[in-house]
Amino acid sequence: MNPEEATKAVAAAGEVSKAATVFIEKIADLVGGTFKPMQIRRVAKAAADARIIDALATQKISEIERRGLERLVVEAGRAQGNIEQITAKAADLIQEDAQSEVLESDWVADFFQKCGTVSDPEVQILWSKILAGQANTPGSFSKRSVTIVSTLDKADAHLFSKICSTGIDFGDGLRPLIFSDTDEALLKIGINHDSIMHLQDIGLLNFGAISNYFTRFQPLPNTRQHVRYFSQNYGLFVDTLPDWKLNFGKVRLTHSGKELAKISGATEQPEYFEHALTELRKTGIRIEHW
Repeated sequence: MNPEEATKAVAAAGEVSKAATVFIEKIADLVGGTFKPMQIRRVAKAAADARIIDALATQKISEIERRGLERLVVEAGRAQGNIEQITAKAADLIQEDAQSEVLESDWVADFFQKCGTVSDPEVQILWSKILAGQANTPGSFSKRSVTIVSTLDKADAHLFSKICSTGIDFGDGLRPLIFSDTDEALLKIGINHDSIMHLQDIGLLNFGAISNYFTRFQPLPNTRQHVRYFSQNYGLFVDTLPDWKLNFGKVRLTHSGKELAKISGATEQPEYFEHALTELRKTGIRIEHW
């Protein structure tokens, strides 16, 4: 089912919100009006079918060429199906205050080009979160982040999720709390030096081999800096120094890493997080759970 057909179906059934319907209509408009990737694939399929028939009738192509054309038709159909499945999944994630109407055609074209080969249902969910996230909050995901996701396999995605499970939200994005890449507590949750370096090669994070990463914050004495670990709230206190650099370890997410951390599917790791808080306290910071 294409986006236009999907729009009619959901409108008739009343199964999704008005915002989701607007989203589907916007995708259909971009597809049919500006760059037409889905239509182009359908036209290409029809043209390829016609060429096969005509060429066979006139014996102008070889058997190898015929098989090649048939392969292109099959690949185009498979890509079309993947795109429509991802779009349908994204529609379920559209918020009532989504801004689907400002989705950029270039971004959507690039997105569809890269997700057409994704058939794994679990990975399709990741792609649908990106598409819905961009519609809900335009600018949430850059083209570079989309490119990085196109290089990930399922194992990479699971590994990145584990990295994100170590982090605190400091107000400007997720900050992993990893103080040693050989830490026994880290190994217990499936992260080691090689896995960190692998994600660095992909472009999701940076690793400070020689020194740690710091962030500066300026709480007044006996006032707290609010941070979050999933749904839990913590206050970081500095008793004496008016200006403090928070040592948050050896791993820092890249810009794309911060964007993708929001949809990583990370889950809490209570035992590791308590270990990370112990390491933070060694830097002279008081931490309270509230």
